[in-house]
Amino acid sequence: MEPVVTVIIGAGGLGLACAAQTSSKHSIVLADNSAETLRKGVIALQEAGLNVISQEVDITDADSVRDLVAFATAAGQVMAVIHTAGLAPTTAAAKEIYNVNLLGTSIIINTFAPAMSRGSSMVCIASLAGHFVSLSPSLESHIAASSADRILHHNELKMDATSSEAYTISKRANLIQVQAATSKWGKQGIRFNTISPGVISTAAGNRELETAPGAKAMVDISAAQRAGLPEEVANVASFLVGSSSSFVTGSDILVDGGAFASRRWAGL
Repeated sequence: MEPVVTVIIGAGGLGLACAAQTSSKHSIVLADNSAETLRKGVIALQEAGLNVISQEVDITDADSVRDLVAFATAAGQVMAVIHTAGLAPTTAAAKEIYNVNLLGTSIIINTFAPAMSRGSSMVCIASLAGHFVSLSPSLESHIAASSADRILHHNELKMDATSSEAYTISKRANLIQVQAATSKWGKQGIRFNTISPGVISTAAGNRELETAPGAKAMVDISAAQRAGLPEEVANVASFLVGSSSSFVTGSDILVDGGAFASRRWAGL
Protein backbone atom coordinates (compact mmCIF):
# COMPACT_ATOMS: atom_id res chain seq x y z
CA MET A 1 0.00 0.00 0.00
CA GLU A 2 1.30 3.45 -0.93
CA PRO A 3 2.32 5.56 2.10
CA VAL A 4 0.00 8.42 3.05
CA VAL A 5 1.69 11.82 3.11
CA THR A 6 0.84 15.00 5.01
CA VAL A 7 2.66 18.10 3.77
CA ILE A 8 3.30 20.85 6.31
CA ILE A 9 4.47 24.13 4.79
CA GLY A 10 6.11 26.34 7.40
CA ALA A 11 8.20 24.84 10.19
CA GLY A 12 7.48 27.49 12.80
CA GLY A 13 5.36 27.05 15.90
CA LEU A 14 2.06 26.49 14.11
CA GLY A 15 3.56 24.17 11.52
CA LEU A 16 5.24 21.97 14.11
CA ALA A 17 2.09 21.87 16.23
CA CYS A 18 0.09 20.74 13.19
CA ALA A 19 2.73 18.14 12.34
CA ALA A 20 2.63 16.81 15.90
CA GLN A 21 -1.10 16.11 15.47
CA THR A 22 -0.45 13.98 12.40
CA SER A 23 -1.13 10.26 12.65
CA SER A 24 1.97 8.17 13.22
CA LYS A 25 0.77 6.11 10.24
CA HIS A 26 1.40 9.06 7.93
CA SER A 27 4.67 10.29 6.51
CA ILE A 28 5.25 14.01 7.07
CA VAL A 29 6.90 16.22 4.48
CA LEU A 30 8.02 19.34 6.34
CA ALA A 31 8.87 22.35 4.17
CA ASP A 32 10.31 25.76 4.99
CA ASN A 33 12.55 28.38 3.39
CA SER A 34 15.12 28.09 6.19
CA ALA A 35 17.45 25.09 6.32
CA GLU A 36 18.17 25.68 10.00
CA THR A 37 14.49 25.93 10.92
CA LEU A 38 13.87 22.70 9.02
CA ARG A 39 16.75 20.94 10.74
CA LYS A 40 15.42 21.84 14.19
CA GLY A 41 11.86 20.95 13.21
CA VAL A 42 12.82 17.53 11.89
CA ILE A 43 14.75 16.73 15.06
CA ALA A 44 11.81 17.76 17.27
CA LEU A 45 9.31 15.69 15.30
CA GLN A 46 11.55 12.65 15.06
CA GLU A 47 12.09 12.79 18.81
CA ALA A 48 8.28 12.68 19.12
CA GLY A 49 8.30 9.45 17.14
CA LEU A 50 7.03 10.82 13.83
CA ASN A 51 8.20 9.80 10.38
CA VAL A 52 9.37 13.06 8.80
CA ILE A 53 11.40 14.14 5.81
CA SER A 54 12.08 17.71 4.76
CA GLN A 55 12.53 19.93 1.74
CA GLU A 56 13.51 23.58 1.47
CA VAL A 57 10.99 25.67 -0.43
CA ASP A 58 10.47 29.26 -1.51
CA ILE A 59 6.70 29.53 -1.80
CA THR A 60 6.98 32.66 -3.95
CA ASP A 61 8.81 30.65 -6.63
CA ALA A 62 6.62 28.33 -8.72
CA ASP A 63 9.56 26.11 -9.68
CA SER A 64 10.49 25.65 -6.03
CA VAL A 65 6.92 24.67 -5.15
CA ARG A 66 6.80 22.28 -8.12
CA ASP A 67 9.95 20.65 -6.75
CA LEU A 68 8.22 20.29 -3.37
CA VAL A 69 5.19 18.68 -5.01
CA ALA A 70 7.44 16.21 -6.83
CA PHE A 71 9.28 15.44 -3.58
CA ALA A 72 6.01 14.89 -1.69
CA THR A 73 4.37 12.71 -4.34
CA ALA A 74 7.52 10.59 -4.57
CA ALA A 75 7.12 9.93 -0.84
CA GLY A 76 3.53 8.70 -1.16
CA GLN A 77 -0.10 9.68 -1.68
CA VAL A 78 -0.62 13.32 -0.69
CA MET A 79 -3.82 13.37 1.39
CA ALA A 80 -3.29 16.56 3.41
CA VAL A 81 -1.54 19.88 2.89
CA ILE A 82 -1.39 22.35 5.77
CA HIS A 83 -0.04 25.73 4.71
CA THR A 84 1.15 27.74 7.72
CA ALA A 85 3.88 29.89 6.14
CA GLY A 86 3.36 33.64 6.14
CA LEU A 87 4.74 37.04 7.07
CA ALA A 88 3.44 39.26 9.86
CA PRO A 89 3.19 43.05 9.59
CA THR A 90 5.86 43.46 12.25
CA THR A 91 8.46 41.58 10.20
CA ALA A 92 8.15 42.74 6.57
CA ALA A 93 7.17 45.51 4.18
CA ALA A 94 4.02 45.45 2.06
CA LYS A 95 5.65 44.03 -1.09
CA GLU A 96 7.14 41.09 0.81
CA ILE A 97 3.85 40.44 2.60
CA TYR A 98 1.91 40.38 -0.66
CA ASN A 99 4.52 38.12 -2.25
CA VAL A 100 4.47 35.54 0.54
CA ASN A 101 0.91 35.70 1.86
CA LEU A 102 -0.96 36.26 -1.42
CA LEU A 103 1.25 35.10 -4.30
CA GLY A 104 2.71 32.22 -2.27
CA THR A 105 -0.72 30.91 -1.33
CA SER A 106 -1.83 31.09 -4.96
CA ILE A 107 1.19 29.08 -6.08
CA ILE A 108 0.68 26.47 -3.36
CA ILE A 109 -3.01 25.95 -4.14
CA ASN A 110 -2.59 25.79 -7.90
CA THR A 111 0.52 23.60 -7.84
CA PHE A 112 -0.55 21.11 -5.18
CA ALA A 113 -4.21 20.66 -6.16
CA PRO A 114 -3.56 18.68 -9.38
CA ALA A 115 -1.33 16.30 -7.42
CA MET A 116 -3.74 15.68 -4.55
CA SER A 117 -5.87 12.56 -4.29
CA ARG A 118 -9.66 12.26 -4.10
CA GLY A 119 -10.65 12.62 -0.46
CA SER A 120 -7.67 14.85 0.33
CA SER A 121 -7.77 18.20 2.10
CA MET A 122 -5.83 21.46 2.16
CA VAL A 123 -5.88 23.90 5.06
CA CYS A 124 -4.47 27.42 4.72
CA ILE A 125 -3.78 29.56 7.75
CA ALA A 126 -5.42 32.96 7.30
CA SER A 127 -5.89 35.39 10.21
CA LEU A 128 -8.41 37.15 12.40
CA ALA A 129 -7.09 40.34 10.77
CA GLY A 130 -8.72 39.33 7.50
CA HIS A 131 -12.14 39.64 9.12
CA PHE A 132 -11.65 43.35 9.77
CA VAL A 133 -11.40 44.48 6.14
CA SER A 134 -13.67 44.37 3.10
CA LEU A 135 -12.37 44.19 -0.46
CA SER A 136 -14.03 45.71 -3.50
CA PRO A 137 -15.96 43.37 -5.80
CA SER A 138 -13.34 44.08 -8.47
CA LEU A 139 -10.46 42.99 -6.25
CA GLU A 140 -12.35 39.96 -4.94
CA SER A 141 -13.09 38.78 -8.47
CA HIS A 142 -9.48 39.36 -9.49
CA ILE A 143 -8.16 37.32 -6.55
CA ALA A 144 -10.61 34.49 -7.19
CA ALA A 145 -9.97 34.22 -10.92
CA SER A 146 -6.32 35.16 -11.43
CA SER A 147 -3.46 32.80 -12.08
CA ALA A 148 -0.45 33.13 -9.81
CA ASP A 149 1.52 35.17 -12.35
CA ARG A 150 -1.27 37.79 -12.49
CA ILE A 151 -2.57 37.85 -8.94
CA LEU A 152 -0.51 40.83 -7.75
CA HIS A 153 -1.47 42.89 -10.81
CA HIS A 154 -4.40 44.95 -9.55
CA ASN A 155 -4.44 48.68 -8.90
CA GLU A 156 -5.82 48.20 -5.38
CA LEU A 157 -2.83 46.08 -4.35
CA LYS A 158 -0.47 48.94 -3.60
CA MET A 159 3.11 47.91 -2.92
CA ASP A 160 3.72 51.13 -0.97
CA ALA A 161 0.88 50.39 1.48
CA THR A 162 1.65 50.03 5.15
CA SER A 163 2.60 46.58 6.36
CA SER A 164 -0.61 46.37 8.37
CA GLU A 165 -2.75 47.24 5.34
CA ALA A 166 -0.99 44.66 3.19
CA TYR A 167 -1.33 42.03 5.89
CA THR A 168 -5.07 42.48 6.42
CA ILE A 169 -5.74 42.56 2.67
CA SER A 170 -3.60 39.49 2.04
CA LYS A 171 -5.32 37.54 4.78
CA ARG A 172 -8.77 38.52 3.54
CA ALA A 173 -7.57 37.40 0.13
CA ASN A 174 -6.65 33.98 1.53
CA LEU A 175 -10.31 33.37 2.37
CA ILE A 176 -11.29 34.20 -1.20
CA GLN A 177 -8.51 32.07 -2.69
CA VAL A 178 -9.66 29.03 -0.75
CA GLN A 179 -13.32 29.58 -1.62
CA ALA A 180 -12.37 29.81 -5.30
CA ALA A 181 -10.28 26.65 -5.04
CA THR A 182 -13.24 24.87 -3.48
CA SER A 183 -15.35 25.73 -6.50
CA LYS A 184 -12.63 24.79 -8.98
CA TRP A 185 -11.40 21.52 -7.45
CA GLY A 186 -14.35 20.28 -5.41
CA LYS A 187 -15.63 17.86 -8.05
CA GLN A 188 -12.23 16.16 -7.96
CA GLY A 189 -12.94 15.33 -4.32
CA ILE A 190 -10.48 17.79 -2.77
CA ARG A 191 -11.53 19.98 0.14
CA PHE A 192 -10.12 23.42 0.97
CA ASN A 193 -10.60 25.40 4.18
CA THR A 194 -9.00 28.22 6.10
CA ILE A 195 -8.34 28.79 9.78
CA SER A 196 -8.24 32.38 11.05
CA PRO A 197 -6.25 32.45 14.28
CA GLY A 198 -6.20 35.36 16.65
CA VAL A 199 -3.06 36.07 18.65
CA ILE A 200 -1.25 32.76 19.18
CA SER A 201 1.66 32.10 21.55
CA THR A 202 4.28 31.26 18.96
CA ALA A 203 7.60 33.07 18.69
CA ALA A 204 6.08 35.34 16.03
CA GLY A 205 2.89 35.87 18.03
CA ASN A 206 4.80 36.75 21.16
CA ARG A 207 6.86 39.30 19.21
CA GLU A 208 3.62 40.89 18.04
CA LEU A 209 2.36 41.08 21.61
CA GLU A 210 5.54 42.90 22.58
CA THR A 211 5.70 45.31 19.65
CA ALA A 212 2.20 45.74 18.20
CA PRO A 213 -0.38 47.45 20.44
CA GLY A 214 -3.19 46.05 18.29
CA ALA A 215 -2.23 42.48 19.16
CA LYS A 216 -2.44 43.14 22.89
CA ALA A 217 -5.75 44.94 22.36
CA MET A 218 -7.17 41.84 20.65
CA VAL A 219 -6.18 39.68 23.62
CA ASP A 220 -7.56 42.19 26.11
CA ILE A 221 -10.94 42.42 24.37
CA SER A 222 -11.29 38.68 23.74
CA ALA A 223 -13.68 36.50 25.69
CA ALA A 224 -10.86 34.10 26.53
CA GLN A 225 -8.65 36.89 27.91
CA ARG A 226 -5.47 35.19 26.73
CA ALA A 227 -3.47 34.33 23.67
CA GLY A 228 -4.15 30.99 22.05
CA LEU A 229 -1.84 28.00 22.00
CA PRO A 230 -0.41 26.55 18.78
CA GLU A 231 -1.97 23.23 19.72
CA GLU A 232 -5.42 24.82 19.75
CA VAL A 233 -5.01 25.82 16.11
CA ALA A 234 -3.50 22.43 15.28
CA ASN A 235 -6.54 20.67 16.77
CA VAL A 236 -8.76 22.46 14.26
CA ALA A 237 -6.37 21.75 11.38
CA SER A 238 -6.38 18.07 12.35
CA PHE A 239 -10.18 18.06 12.22
CA LEU A 240 -10.23 19.78 8.83
CA VAL A 241 -7.83 17.34 7.17
CA GLY A 242 -9.55 14.32 8.72
CA SER A 243 -12.55 12.31 7.61
CA SER A 244 -14.78 13.75 10.35
CA SER A 245 -14.94 17.01 8.38
CA SER A 246 -15.84 15.45 5.03
CA PHE A 247 -18.80 17.86 4.56
CA VAL A 248 -16.76 20.95 5.51
CA THR A 249 -15.20 22.73 2.56
CA GLY A 250 -14.87 26.33 1.44
CA SER A 251 -15.19 27.37 5.08
CA ASP A 252 -13.22 29.48 7.53
CA ILE A 253 -12.96 28.74 11.23
CA LEU A 254 -12.05 31.53 13.64
CA VAL A 255 -9.74 30.35 16.43
CA ASP A 256 -9.46 33.65 18.23
CA GLY A 257 -10.73 33.21 21.78
CA GLY A 258 -13.85 35.16 20.87
CA ALA A 259 -11.93 38.32 19.91
CA PHE A 260 -13.94 39.02 16.75
CA ALA A 261 -17.29 38.54 18.48
CA SER A 262 -16.25 40.54 21.53
CA ARG A 263 -14.95 43.42 19.43
CA ARG A 264 -18.17 43.58 17.44
CA TRP A 265 -20.45 43.54 20.46
CA ALA A 266 -18.21 45.32 22.97
CA GLY A 267 -20.90 47.87 23.81
CA LEU A 268 -23.41 45.35 25.17
